[in-house]
Amino acid sequence: MKVSVRLEKTRSFAGQSAHDFRKGRQPSYVDESRSHLNRTLISPPDMAQVIKDTERRSVEENHRKWQKNSPFFIDGIITFDKEYSANRNAISIDEMDKAAKRFVDDWCKDKGVEPLYLVRHSDEATPHYHFKTTVMNVGGKSIARGL
Repeated sequence: MKVSVRLEKTRSFAGQSAHDFRKGRQPSYVDESRSHLNRTLISPPDMAQVIKDTERRSVEENHRKWQKNSPFFIDGIITFDKEYSANRNAISIDEMDKAAKRFVDDWCKDKGVEPLYLVRHSDEATPHYHFKTTVMNVGGKSIARGL
């Protein structure tokens, strides 16, 4: 089984977060009868406060304002190949949850950023995970250029 992780830097928390937490109208590929199987593994903080903290830290730690076009977040998705779909009993959903959480925690620790949330979608063809992290590391620097 192959696992794929895609990352994207973003300024916004509204659009992707609405999809991740199934707020509002959903795409046709979402099976709403299975949405109760989705899980939040890391609950989100107040995202507006995260933005304020990033701007404040930029001034305090870097002595300059956060640039208008700079991202505040890193969005990520963890997906599995078709082999998983064909053999879903190879790994339990609890094991997948633990592995996804471990990956996000380890990646964040390696980059020096904070995980903001992690959710599992089980209401689509193949279970997958969405996560969001801060873009500013513990040293006060943005990791966006390194992505």
